[in-house]
Amino acid sequence: MKLAAWMICVWMAGSVHGAEWTNANITIRSGSEQFIVRGVPPPRASRPDLAEIRTPTKTLRLEPSTLAVACERIKTAFLKEIAAPDQWRGRIFVNIQFTVFTNTPVTIQPFNATSWQYRVTLPDEIETNKLVRAIVNVLLLEHANRQTGPGLAEVPLWLVEGMTRHLLATSSRDLIVQPLTRLTRMDIRGDALVEIRNRLRLGPSLTFEQLGQPTPDRLQGPAWDLFQASAHLFVSELLKLPDGPQCMQEFLRLLPAALNWQIPFLQAFQAHFDRPLAVEKWWALHLVNVGGMDQWHGWSPAQSGQKLDEILRLPVYIHSFSNSPPQYSQVSVQQFMARWDLGLQRQVFASKISQLQGLRVNAWPSLIPLINEYLRVLDTYLKKAPKTTPAAAAKLRLPPPALLRDATLLLELLDARRNDLRQRWNQPAAAPGTGSETTGG
Repeated sequence: MKLAAWMICVWMAGSVHGAEWTNANITIRSGSEQFIVRGVPPPRASRPDLAEIRTPTKTLRLEPSTLAVACERIKTAFLKEIAAPDQWRGRIFVNIQFTVFTNTPVTIQPFNATSWQYRVTLPDEIETNKLVRAIVNVLLLEHANRQTGPGLAEVPLWLVEGMTRHLLATSSRDLIVQPLTRLTRMDIRGDALVEIRNRLRLGPSLTFEQLGQPTPDRLQGPAWDLFQASAHLFVSELLKLPDGPQCMQEFLRLLPAALNWQIPFLQAFQAHFDRPLAVEKWWALHLVNVGGMDQWHGWSPAQSGQKLDEILRLPVYIHSFSNSPPQYSQVSVQQFMARWDLGLQRQVFASKISQLQGLRVNAWPSLIPLINEYLRVLDTYLKKAPKTTPAAAAKLRLPPPALLRDATLLLELLDARRNDLRQRWNQPAAAPGTGSETTGG
């Protein structure tokens, strides 16, 4: 393996335009003049002794000149990933704020003069990943809001975190320059998925729906690490699509026109996904593949089968006689189709589809084809079932006989496959990929 090591001593970074000097602060324009960085310069001194030069740490001491260079480098890496030219329209004002507190938050304030512009306030000491996240966030905002309008498009959290982690994994050594720093590096690029694999072992992987609408409990602690890893993988895999960078550009362009980001997402990636279910299938496959079969961290065959059984059993209350109290029972999906109102069926089956999608992410790999078949039958049934109206709410509406017959037949066949597999689910699990586990076909 080819190794290259060298020492870089940074005095004052280049690639910046004129500096306006004051007694306390300087204002630096970046090379493209998109970033206007203001803050306290480093102390003036003669060339320092080598022993006085600090080694890099995770925490950065910010100063205007090197921060202006870092902003340009992050932008260059970002534009490269989405295959976009540098045609910025919104200027970004970055202010370095002295603070004595730790964990001071980063703020981004958009404002609209003749076009959207942005103020970013950073503490004078900040972790590398937080700095990169802040600049990536404002770059995504600027790219998505180049068309001036009454409102500001919001960039989904999964894209901010995913793009940040992707750049840190692929370009981190070239993004940040520190003043008065001795830097020794080797020209070796490791596996960018190692960190993802490690983090995804912290808990069940997130579904596409969970990524798009994270609950507050997922934004802290180990759950936050899991969200970041999932977002990283999701963005990386999207960019690997043959036209992934161009689709990402289109997604950002369409974002201001919709209140829900999923609509422009499906429009931009329509060559690959025609509906959310297609995204879920694609995403589940990549979650299985990323760790390799020997890295499997999901549920065992027995656990997966048990959870599938639970999803496909519907709890109901049945009146045996008109004047008798309702009795609790459980029915199959096809029994529910034959006896309950279509309006209620739509609500229940939509929930079951969501549960099956979540199960598929962590289920034993050989069970996934069977789960996909259940999803396909339910999805097709809901699409073909007639729409219910409020006027018909008081009257029991059942599916057309032909639709009920076809769906019932398919579900009975799937249930037979599931029953055939159930006897083997309680056997000791073989390592996935060894050829001894149950097949789904």
